[in-house]
Order: sequence, then C-alpha cells, then structure tokens
Amino acid sequence: MQKAEDLAKHLSQIVAEERQKGGAAGYFAALYLRMTQAVISGIAAGRFEDGARMECLILVFGARYLEAYKRYEAGISAGKAWQAAFEAHRQNRVSIIQHLLLGINVHINLDLGIAAGEIAPGPAIDALRKDFDTINAVIAGLVDDIQERLGSMSFPMRLLDRLAGKADESVANFSIHAARAASWQAATAYAHAQPGAERAALISAIDETAFQLARRIANPGLIAKLVLVPVRWFEPADVGANIGRLL
Repeated sequence: MQKAEDLAKHLSQIVAEERQKGGAAGYFAALYLRMTQAVISGIAAGRFEDGARMECLILVFGARYLEAYKRYEAGISAGKAWQAAFEAHRQNRVSIIQHLLLGINVHINLDLGIAAGEIAPGPAIDALRKDFDTINAVIAGLVDDIQERLGSMSFPMRLLDRLAGKADESVANFSIHAARAASWQAATAYAHAQPGAERAALISAIDETAFQLARRIANPGLIAKLVLVPVRWFEPADVGANIGRLL
C-alpha cells in the first residue's frame, strides 16, 4: 500500500530530473514537494481530525498530478488545464511566479476537489470539511518563505515584496483560500455526482474553468505584464539552480 512518503519520493524524482535538464516544470514540482512534506508533518503532529483519511486524500490528489506529468512527458494530452500549464513551462517569457501559479491553479482548482469527492463520496464529504480547510493554514505557512526565496532570485521581485509589506502575503493567502473555497464546491458536486457520464461531464467543466484561468496567468493584462517583465529579466538564467532555491 502506498504511503504519503512514496508520493514525496516521486515528487523528489521529478524535481531532480527537471533540475538536471533545466525544465521550468520543476518550479511547481518543488513547491508541491514542499506542500506535501508540510501536510505529512501536519498529519504526524495531529493537525487533522483523521490522519489516515488525509493521507488517502493527498495520495489521490498527488496521483492526478503524477499522471498529468507522465502523460505530458509521453506526448499524450494531460487535459486542457494541465496541458496549458506544461506548455507555458516551455516559454522563456514566463516568470517563476507565473510558473508556480500555473501549477497551483490546476492543482487546487481542478485536482483537489475531484480527489476530495473521490475519497469521500455522497454524505461522507461533509465530514471532510474541517480537515480540508486545515490545509489552508498548512499551505499558507509556506508563503513568506517562498516569497523570500523568489526575492533572492530577482531584485524587482524583492523590491515589490518590500514595498507591499504584508499586503502581498494577505493577497497570496486569500488567493489560496479563495481557490480552495471554489475547490470545496467542486468536491461537493463531485461527491454527489453519479459515477460515469455525470462525473466525466463535471470534470470536463472544471477543467475548462481552470484552463481559462491558466491562459490568464500565462498571458496577463498589460499592467501585470509591465510588472512581470523586469521581474523576469532579473531572474537568474540557471533554471536548475533556481529550482534548488525553492526547496
């Protein structure tokens, strides 16, 4: 039987491979590895009502990412949202923060709700709510550290962080919270949907929503582009080293 530690090992392998070849997909893989390790620590510390159920959730959750990554690497469609994220990872004009947001968007807005509905179908989904919400605090605890590491790579990113003070942390935390709120709605809908055509249609609809958001992250409006261009210019060219700084 697989354990959460096995998921962490798989993610570590992806991070190592992406670092070696200088692949930008390693940015999110590194962040996801840290998220997984944080949840594993949370389970060990008794932060969740049902640690065994939470471990099952992160395994189903992680399996969706691993499958999407495997399919894309094999040249097979990984679904619209993940496909858009992976393709953006191969564009030099995309900044590190965009790479991270692209992965977070699909992982939370698409995969998390489906995974939650999968392990807690029907009325059982209601009992998962508190542990589902607790993940928000676990993940939000990574925000400060990630921002400091991004700032160490790009002077404009560091300057923006200082100018914004704690406001940007609040926005980042709220964005994660908002995404997970939408994900909970998806989880509830999926848990009560009938297996087969009804669930397939629901996945397709959620995938489309995440895909449209991925397009906006990769190609933001003019003002956002003006901010992100200097951030991207000042980022070190060594992608493998940059990924290492996120670990």
